[in-house]
Amino acid sequence: EYLIKAINLFKKEVTQITINIYEKQGFNIIEVLTWKNIRLTFDNSVKQLAQHLDAQYKVTQDNELCVFKSIQSMK
Repeated sequence: EYLIKAINLFKKEVTQITINIYEKQGFNIIEVLTWKNIRLTFDNSVKQLAQHLDAQYKVTQDNELCVFKSIQSMK
């Protein structure tokens, strides 16, 4: 559900995204990115779900790149 909500944030603004999901040192990392500088708007459901999963996320925007990155423990 968390990943789908992250994808839907981008889906409103762009037609093409890249999704990377991997595990590193006991953490699950999700990256969703696009090559278009967009302004993502988070609603409370995304924030609440991140809290429930004990996930930390950030959005990085630089020139023509927008990246949503989330990290949560695999425990």
